[in-house]
Amino acid sequence: MKKSRSFYLGINLMAPGLGQLMLKWYLRGLIELLGAVGCLAWAVWAVVKPFIDFYSSNPAQADIPQVNLSSVIGAVMLFILIWLWSFLEIILFFPKQSQSLDLNTE
Repeated sequence: MKKSRSFYLGINLMAPGLGQLMLKWYLRGLIELLGAVGCLAWAVWAVVKPFIDFYSSNPAQADIPQVNLSSVIGAVMLFILIWLWSFLEIILFFPKQSQSLDLNTE
């Protein structure tokens, strides 16, 4: 039984690239999934690193940690862009279903 495009788009809602992996587009799916995980790691690191630096030095003499918001926003925007591309890729490159009907079924 062939699944519809909507099924793969729904799977892709969980994480970018999962729909491609289910369509057996392994390279595309893996690149998108790893790119998304990388973006999330980048955003988390941009938030956590100032606190690590703060607590690894002398907190009494160090400045209050400040998160680099432009780095966090950049990571989130890239994540959203990867996710949108993964949806667009399924919409554009999903294999067309056969339009021919088998009329010899008697």
